[in-house]
Amino acid sequence: MEDVNRTKEASNEARIAILELANMISVPMSLNAVVRLNVADAIWQSGSNTPLSASQILERVIPAGGGDAENLQRILRMLTSYGVFSEHFNADGSERKFSLTEVGQTLATNQDGLSFGAYVLQHHQDVLMGAWPLVHEAVVDPTVEPFVKANGEPAYQYYGKRPEMNGLMQKAMSGVSVPFIKAVLDSYDGFQGVTRLVDVGGSAGDCLRMILDKYPNVREGINFDLPEVVAKAPTIAGVTHVGGDMFKSIPSGDVIFMKDVLMGAWPLVHEAVLDPTVEPFVKTNGEPAYQYYGKRPEMNGLMQKAMSGVSVPFIKAILDGYDGFQGVTRLVDVGGSAGYCLRVILDKYPNVREGINFDLPEVVAKAPTIAGVTHVGGDMLKSIPSGDAIFMKWILSIWTDGECKLILENCYKALPAGGKLIACEPVVPKKSDDSHRTRALLEHDIFLMTIYRAKGKIRTEEEFQQLGHSAGFSHFRPIYIDYFFTVLEFQK
Repeated sequence: MEDVNRTKEASNEARIAILELANMISVPMSLNAVVRLNVADAIWQSGSNTPLSASQILERVIPAGGGDAENLQRILRMLTSYGVFSEHFNADGSERKFSLTEVGQTLATNQDGLSFGAYVLQHHQDVLMGAWPLVHEAVVDPTVEPFVKANGEPAYQYYGKRPEMNGLMQKAMSGVSVPFIKAVLDSYDGFQGVTRLVDVGGSAGDCLRMILDKYPNVREGINFDLPEVVAKAPTIAGVTHVGGDMFKSIPSGDVIFMKDVLMGAWPLVHEAVLDPTVEPFVKTNGEPAYQYYGKRPEMNGLMQKAMSGVSVPFIKAILDGYDGFQGVTRLVDVGGSAGYCLRVILDKYPNVREGINFDLPEVVAKAPTIAGVTHVGGDMLKSIPSGDAIFMKWILSIWTDGECKLILENCYKALPAGGKLIACEPVVPKKSDDSHRTRALLEHDIFLMTIYRAKGKIRTEEEFQQLGHSAGFSHFRPIYIDYFFTVLEFQK
């Protein structure tokens, strides 16, 4: 028995780990969003770092008013789980505030007017995001970089033709390099005795300036970079900007110094804060995600396959640890897709003599024949077929509070006295932490906000309980079986 429990634990840990990894894009794109919104400076305020609520932060970043504090809080919570922000609660836990950690402080503008914010933005521009889905091509054909395949020319050439991108790259390099050079100058004395120093790939020349300030013996600094880069470099006393190609030649000097010379809805995550009425996916693609998928059979097929791949192992875990289907004769699966979960439930519980797979008409039209299961098309926002019990998984998180209440009310109407709704949903803890489970849940929350519904969200246990009571359910019971999903029983 102990070995079986260890196997189940390992399986749960593996599934939560892959879900975290699959949604990992939420992390850098949320960083991109807080930089675009200037959140770090709003909190930092020249070093005060006073904890602020999402509403208070919005007042500072959008003085004219507007924006959505709840969506901002969702982003901040997810980044809290990665150590960018610290979370603070008042005595009764009713208000959540955020301050910057050491990591978060790197995004605040320092005394030199620099931060790592530009580096974050530079790495997540639209043209760079277009290259990421082609990473596998670097294995298939390493002669052409994924960036070139996506954009038609090498990155540095592309930047050089676009002043705004070139300027952002220079600012990004300065934000990263200046703190590093300060650390070098504090612990390395190898520039003593040097009179002519060449910085290869020196960008705007900031690092050379700092070295010359500390070492007056360096009488001449040569900032060597691509011609289009040095053409925009500022005048710095003692520094000559030289354009060229290091693969052909490098200017002479007593010492040569060299540092590291080096997908579309996601860059719009910040828009879910500024305008939550339209999802970033819609702004990029012109229509909601499910409509977009529905018109493209290959995408719709992949989504159904993905849902089955996630849902079937979870349903097996539920059937091992939850007995709430006993005594049920007619079970309705709301949003049941192809009906696979119903099939698994009916196999284990022969008392369920009738299974109703309820989903959109275009979905059930392609569902396979399953013994004991009837496929019914409809709209859960209008009505839901009656049953002794209603089952749904991964449904409520996609909808707004008002829509969730309507769905729950329709479930309530479809159930007899004593009947129950068995909802399986991700449930986020009230307090953020750095566990794999919390990270996976908060990352998925940002995915929902960006792709499906800007005001759909992963809720806390208390929020689900309140929604159930508002729809008329008198009893609520959460059962924590799986690492990602929680079984939520609402009884009439």
